[in-house]
Amino acid sequence: MVIYLTFDLGATTLKGGLFNTSSNLIFEANRSSRNVNSVDELVDIIEDLAQEMLECQNQDKNNVIGLGIGVPGFVPLKGDRIPQLVNMGLENVPLKFKLEQKFNAHVLVENDANAAAWGEHKAGASQGTRDNLLITLGTGVGSGVIVNEAIHRGNLGLTGEIGHILVRPIDGKLCNCGKVGCLETECSGVAIESKAKALYDEHQLTAREVFNRADNGDETAKRVIQEASYYLAWGISHALHVLEFEVVVLGGGISRGGNLLLQPVRAYLEDFMGDCPEFPTEKVLVSKLGNKVALHGLYYLIYEKIN
Repeated sequence: MVIYLTFDLGATTLKGGLFNTSSNLIFEANRSSRNVNSVDELVDIIEDLAQEMLECQNQDKNNVIGLGIGVPGFVPLKGDRIPQLVNMGLENVPLKFKLEQKFNAHVLVENDANAAAWGEHKAGASQGTRDNLLITLGTGVGSGVIVNEAIHRGNLGLTGEIGHILVRPIDGKLCNCGKVGCLETECSGVAIESKAKALYDEHQLTAREVFNRADNGDETAKRVIQEASYYLAWGISHALHVLEFEVVVLGGGISRGGNLLLQPVRAYLEDFMGDCPEFPTEKVLVSKLGNKVALHGLYYLIYEKIN
């Protein structure tokens, strides 16, 4: 049996998926990616997770023909060496080379948001469109851009870093990238948690709990989500004024807030797109593939590369 392995690397969790040649996700598992201090530690975690998935399906490494991994941050076009895994504190990471040493298979390293965008485009909410945008809302904020039914990478591969456009350059917060006032500091999961913790004076509060409270009518939680939605809509409006996408898809953990996030984003976006009233705000959608979207996108990318 020919196997494809895909991995979605986040700041807290490494997700893994095992696919067959018919694009079916047969098995999935995850590992903590916290406290990773070196590329070798990261590769060891990936290898352990791969071994678990293969053993659970009575397979071995010899059956793995392709391996794809999505990582946060800028990935150069060749993907041979990652300058910085921003939220993990690792720099100049030769991840592709290290994984090729461990697995006798084709290895593809891709920006996680690009992988997610491709997953939605092939099998999710943006399927059937030519030009679309996927915004990932998790620990950070990223995006993947699809133009003419292909990932648009730009000259160096930097296209899609929507999380680092400036929305509050004067009075904003310091971002992990070193700038002040990035979109990521206003509507990521970390940003929502930080604002809510200050308002509630609760140090263990999570973004999911904020959404749960808002769903139960808590006005403070609603206000936190409204503010995050305002800046998210602001960022989307900038993207739409540069490239007129058919569909904008919201993915990542925060998107599971559903209408609590979607409705205010659409409302604010209607105001911000006042100079272009023809844009239908109902074309802003929530991901159909949820937290598995990057795993699916990576499968399609590595499958297409090999075949």
